[in-house]
Amino acid sequence: MCQKYREGQVNGETSESDEELLERFISGNEEAFAKIVERHQTRVYNISYGIVRNRTIAEDITEETFIKLFLKAHTFKGLSKFTTWLHSIAANTAKNYLKTLKRRSLEVNIEDIVEIKDNIVGPEKNTEATILNERINQALRKLPDRQREVFIMRHINGFTVKETAEMLDISSGAVKANLSFALSKLRDLLDDLI
Repeated sequence: MCQKYREGQVNGETSESDEELLERFISGNEEAFAKIVERHQTRVYNISYGIVRNRTIAEDITEETFIKLFLKAHTFKGLSKFTTWLHSIAANTAKNYLKTLKRRSLEVNIEDIVEIKDNIVGPEKNTEATILNERINQALRKLPDRQREVFIMRHINGFTVKETAEMLDISSGAVKANLSFALSKLRDLLDDLI
């Protein structure tokens, strides 16, 4: 049986842009908001987790980000891509959460940064992974906040220099400089592992 799709549909789903969905939501269509959440919640969670390094807190920040979007959708001016704006809300919400804490604990799982060699087996693999994980966490904690944020956004979350600059509200040159300093310091701190 031949199945027909209307123009603009993929697998039965309307392939509206984020901006179109946002406009429909602002006009009162809550289903459009649900589609935005479905489309972006994983990425928003990853951004939040990349900053706070805690799953439960990242889930709370993800929820708070979408609550803010729900309440402030009408303020989107279209000066940047919708995703950049949404990712900025997530990043700022996560950073604001950290500002309320007396101490920061950005734990980075070793799987996010390095692959464990396949030739390590049994309990030794777990022990080596734990030691390696702690060394990397210690090195990241020694970086200044801005350098750590830029490193995580670029190398763990995979944002471009431009996206990182927009989300952190700094220039692309500042992103590149902070990234260069971060990589240099990490090389020095982890030189015996590289």
